[in-house]
Amino acid sequence: TQYTADNSINYNLNIRGNVCNDDSRRPSPIYLDAGTEACQDTAEIETRQIQPDTDCGKDTLVFEILPHGLRAYFPRNNRRCDRPTIVLEEFFNGVMVWMDVHVRAEHVVDGRRYDAELQMVHLGTGGQNHQVAFVGVLIEANALEDDAEFQFLLDGWQKVHDDYTTQCENNGRRTLRKKQQQQSVKEPQSVKPRFLQNNNKRRTQGGNACMPDRYGRGCEPLGPRKRMFPYNLWPTIYYYRYRGAMTSPPCSDIAHWRVMDRPLSITRRQFKQLATLNASYRDADCKPASAVSTTKENYRPLQRTNDRHFVQHCTYDDFPMQMYQPDEQ
Repeated sequence: TQYTADNSINYNLNIRGNVCNDDSRRPSPIYLDAGTEACQDTAEIETRQIQPDTDCGKDTLVFEILPHGLRAYFPRNNRRCDRPTIVLEEFFNGVMVWMDVHVRAEHVVDGRRYDAELQMVHLGTGGQNHQVAFVGVLIEANALEDDAEFQFLLDGWQKVHDDYTTQCENNGRRTLRKKQQQQSVKEPQSVKPRFLQNNNKRRTQGGNACMPDRYGRGCEPLGPRKRMFPYNLWPTIYYYRYRGAMTSPPCSDIAHWRVMDRPLSITRRQFKQLATLNASYRDADCKPASAVSTTKENYRPLQRTNDRHFVQHCTYDDFPMQMYQPDEQ
């Protein structure tokens, strides 16, 4: 079965109907415990070097307010610019397709459910196009100062909200664009992402005896790689990993999950703005039509963990921060 992106674009994720009520598979989200199985990864999530002239910048993001929450996505293909990409242990190459936000966090870590969770969704490329990878960033509203990068996302959704409100006030009815109904984006068919063309290049750490501290210090002039947006929102390189599923219909268990083990800190003001936007969807008649709860929450309840999830916690004891030469940082 093909997963429909819009009226003209399909890609095959090998989805066979809605399995959200089937807990015999690998459902998500789940409870994450620091005492789980030892990490098998030997390196952090790899991102490519920033290329300002060709990378999809923040200004290329399209923001949506949907009935079930908030979404932002990059251009539909790499003909305009190169979308953000990740490599998981050299076995999964993924291109970012969208970001969703959940209030409160969907995953629970050591008994704690954080205030929100930003999920970055990546579609596998080549022979991996039946799989997806989710990078979950837990969010805690405890900062004294606003996080500027997260505020950029909030400003994008706020503009969508304000534009809808103005249109409703002027016309009494807002005009729905087709793209406001989209649930996914297109994976390019004819353009191979440049990061895949250079993926065989060896990383510096493999041949370097220097062991940096957990912050990437002590191996100068070698240093960690600067992360492009939105990966610069990651508060750490360490994470919980498991094999799981999408947390929204059809809940297919085709997902590689990486959930950061430290939260991103935002202010209470930012969290209040996030929650308000999360529940601000209006229908074609400008009437409130959000599907989130009355408390402005849109997280899926915890699912039962089983031995097919293979939950692991990857920490500094498992691998150090990746070091690069100055011209590769």
